[in-house]
Amino acid sequence: EVDKAIEFVEITQVDSLAIAIGTAHGFYQSKPELNFKRLAEINTAIKTPLVLHGGTGIPDEDIRTAISLGINKVNVGTIIHCTYINELKAELNRRDANPYTLDVLPPVIAKIKEVVKDRIRVCGSNNKV
Repeated sequence: EVDKAIEFVEITQVDSLAIAIGTAHGFYQSKPELNFKRLAEINTAIKTPLVLHGGTGIPDEDIRTAISLGINKVNVGTIIHCTYINELKAELNRRDANPYTLDVLPPVIAKIKEVVKDRIRVCGSNNKV
């Protein structure tokens, strides 16, 4: 709620604030319905940068809308962690027994970079310093 966000920021003097607008950590079972009205109201009421937790699986257009309404940071740890584990498992399965770490990790890291670059583009942060 807007009044609770104002009070929390005033009391804590936090550097950023993750607000509850319909997101959750992990993968979604169905399309999350974000409360953009609440986001806009909180963004108008406080000057503290806003964070979107649970960004993995939110449609790209909804992420862009959230950013346009005041989100400054989008957390997408789940897709990064899962990409790492899934690609590592796949790479290990492609190798013979006892693979060498320095041989296995480059293709895994390359896949993670693809995911991160995609999320950077979705957030409109590519080519920014």
